[in-house]
Order: sequence, then structure tokens, then C-alpha cells
Amino acid sequence: MRFSLLLELSLPRPWEAGDEQRRVAEALEQAALADRLGYDRVWVVERHFLEEASHTAAAATLLGAISQRTTTIRLGFGDLTLAPGSGHPARTAASAAMLDVLSGGRVDLAVGAPDTATERDGFGRRGPDAWAEGAGLVARMLEELPFAGAESAWGPLPSRTVVPRPVQRPHPPLWLAGRRRQDVRLAARHGLGALVLRPGEPEEVAGWVRDYEDELASERCLPVGRAVTPAIAVLVPMHVHADEAEAIQRGLDAAHLRAYAEGHYASFGEHRPGVTSLAEEFRARRDDVGLARAAVQAGGEPLRVRVLGAGRSALRGAIGTPAQVVELAGRYAQVGVDELVLSVTARHEHVVETLELFAREVRPQVPSPVAAGESGRRDAVERALARPRPTPDADSPPPAAMRPRIPRAVVRRAEPALRAFVARAGDRRLEQVLGSPRALRLLFGELAARFAPDRAEGFTGDLQFELHGRRPWVVSIGPGGARAWPGTAAQPALTLVLGVADLARVATGELDPVRAILDGRLDLRGDFGVAMQLGEMFPR
Repeated sequence: MRFSLLLELSLPRPWEAGDEQRRVAEALEQAALADRLGYDRVWVVERHFLEEASHTAAAATLLGAISQRTTTIRLGFGDLTLAPGSGHPARTAASAAMLDVLSGGRVDLAVGAPDTATERDGFGRRGPDAWAEGAGLVARMLEELPFAGAESAWGPLPSRTVVPRPVQRPHPPLWLAGRRRQDVRLAARHGLGALVLRPGEPEEVAGWVRDYEDELASERCLPVGRAVTPAIAVLVPMHVHADEAEAIQRGLDAAHLRAYAEGHYASFGEHRPGVTSLAEEFRARRDDVGLARAAVQAGGEPLRVRVLGAGRSALRGAIGTPAQVVELAGRYAQVGVDELVLSVTARHEHVVETLELFAREVRPQVPSPVAAGESGRRDAVERALARPRPTPDADSPPPAAMRPRIPRAVVRRAEPALRAFVARAGDRRLEQVLGSPRALRLLFGELAARFAPDRAEGFTGDLQFELHGRRPWVVSIGPGGARAWPGTAAQPALTLVLGVADLARVATGELDPVRAILDGRLDLRGDFGVAMQLGEMFPR
């Protein structure tokens, strides 16, 4: 099993002069230490505008500095954005190639789309994400001499030679960075490694591995590049110490603050740039979002990524003694994980100690992955690279049976009045007015009409809506569209249980779905990966 280090450069407030310089210097020292200790890779995520959470807005610059302080460790762009307005394929290819030259061929490139409104809006970006198309363009630019040109979401791209040329051929290994189970399937479908940037229990991750290998071996696997990266890497918070209580004392709060910051920017937070203090907000609200300090106690038991104690839940991960971390890492190996991405957030001197102890007492005892692994996937990779790519017919309309049943003209006329009404009405009034069969047909017809097939990433299936005291509704998603109908689906991919008032508020943007879940107003059953994708599939 491979072990890598994740660098995000979190920096909680209050800030003082020189803090960012100190934090960068610490990251450089940690990367150099990981190189000397034999860690396999260092990933640097590129995130923008995320105060306190991540100060790595220029990953290429930081990785360039790391390349001159290391000799063998691989250098990973942890999450470069490919989207019109915030990440261009030519710039991405040039950055990866330059770093590959500087490092002597040690680069890995993970791509993705910005997953927070703070980042998307900060660049003024509009329009659909295009990471898959962008990844294919990057691969071509790094391999073709010259790049032959293409029509793209970024506009016409003329024939040009991207220089410098990378050391690795045909191009550096390509990955997809994501946080949903669906992202793992998409990575395999496009011939990319899956860099999963959220913790999951080994037993949960086992399903991700099966999904990945099934997609890789299927006819759906059409690599975007000229090579395939058949591997799964999973993030886990880590801090190791000979004394379990000391490991918790040193590593838990920083790991929880990182998780809180991610949730704050991605879903439930209301951020005011330059004003909001995440550290203060975290201390006040951590228990409410599943990060209770009291839930994690030193007891010597095998580690769980998430624990329940004192009536509250909390994230734990690989925070414990060497023996406990060996056992947890072994369970990841047992289900076929190729790489554990270690998020070690603590005081610098404690990070140094835990990296040294992990390399000395944990890594040598962790077995190799039991599942197919990269070598066992070779046949699937060869078939995928030999598979002809079909030409998509982007102009073909969805089947008539899948078109919305409410005319768009009706929806357009009703939308402004509906939004205004929902914004000012109370729950009882919303239930009275919008709970009628006619109103629900309008509401669900609008939902179906707003479905964006290009953002569904191949998902098809039924969404079941169980409405308190009302007839249930189904939104059926097909290859080219969606339709809504009253009734019960035989095997829904996801079931949402909520009242009519909350449904209206979620649909019109008055209520954030994550807040609804935290407040107990929305209950989800089924594939949570689909739940995380709903905001993309159904733009408001």
C-alpha cells in the first residue's frame, strides 16, 4: 500500500504578520521530511478564497519549491480546476509539464471542478463544468506534438505546441479528485485514478472499490487520455502517538476544524469574506454538525472513521496508537485501497513527530492491498485503451416519454410568483396552497424541467419524494431528460422525506438542503452520492 501526505495549508484566525510565511515554510519542511522517510506522494490541493481552510491558491508554485527540496517522492496536483472561466486546459497542461521537468518526471495531475460557491463565484464563472472534456484536452496537449486543435467549452482551440514537454510519456498519470461515490465511478469510466478527498469507513470504501473495478472493466470505460491510472486513493485524518490519549489531544481538534471548514464552504456556512472567523464558529457549533469532541475517548478499541459517544457523533479517522492505525490501514488494504492520503493537521513539531513514528512503526506492518490492485486491472486497461470512442449525438432530443409533462410556458409564467410567495409565506400557508394536486404537479414539473442532463454524469434512476400527509411523487431520470409523476417507484435510487413547505423552500432556494438535514426537516434514504449530486442535476 502507498501512503501520501496531503498539504492544504490551513491557517485558523487570528492571523499575525508572518503567519503565512511560517505556514508555507512548515509545509516545505514536512514535504522534505516525507521524502526522506519514504512516503510515496505529496498532494497539494489548489483552492481559492477559502480563508482559514486552505491557503494553497498557487499549487504549482508550492510544488515547484517542493520539487527542489526532494528527490524521490511523487508530486501531485491535488485538485486543479478545469472549467471555463477558472481553469484553462492549456495553462493546466503547461503547469504540469513544467513541474514534470523540474522534478525529473514525478508529477501526478488530479483534476476536478470547483465544488464551492465561494470559488465558482470568485472567478465569475458561469455555465456547466467541463472537467472530463478538459482532462482529455490536457492529455492531448501533453502527448501531441503539436496539439492538433479542437472545438471546446473554452471556445476554438487552435493547433499549438504546449511547451515545455513533460518527461513522462505519453503524459503524467491523470486522476479525478472528488468526494462522492459517483465520482469514483466517473473516474474509472474516464480511465482516471480516483482521488477521494473525504474519509470513509473501510467497509464503505469496499463498495467504492467494487464500483471502480466494475466500471473499469465495462464497455462504459472510455479513457480521456492515452494511458489509464487504475488506482484508488482515499483521504483519512491521521495522527499517531504511543499514547492514545495524547494522539487525540494533539490531532483531533485540528482534524475536526478541517472537516468543519470544508462543510462551511461547501454547504451550510454563510461566509462573509474578511469577517467570518471559522475557528470561533467551529468552537460554537462543532457538536451540531457531527464533530463533538466528547464523542472521542481513549479506550484502546479498533479505530472507526466516525464514532458515536456521549450521545453525539464525531469524525476520528486514523488518530491513535501505532497498533490501532496499523489495524485500520490493514482494513483499507483488505478492501483493495491502493493509497491512503494522510491529512495530518496539528502543530508543526507534532506533525514531524507523527510522520516519523508512522514511517517507523506503522508503514512496515501494513499489508499490500488484497483486491485486484493495479497489476490485476491490466487486462481491463488494455481493453479500455483499445476501445473505439463513439461520437456523441449532442443534438438528439430526449425521448418524448421523458419530457416534462408541464409546458415550459406555464412554468416560466408561474416561477416569479411562486418564488415571491414562498419567500413570504409561513409553513401552514404553504401547505394549504402548494399541497393541492395541481400545485404539486406544477412544482414537480418545474423540477423535472430544470433537469440538466449534461450535469448528471450518466446517472439514471428514480428519485422518490415522500411528502408528509400527501401523495408521494417520483422524478424519473433517463438518458436525456426527466419527468415527474405521482406514485411510488419500485426501486428508487434515493428517497427524500419532507413536508410540502420545506420542499417548496428547497426548490426555490429559500432553504439550504444541508441545513434542512441538520435541522431534521429533511430525511434521506438510499445513495448519498446521488443526494450530493442533486444540486448540479437540478439548477434552481
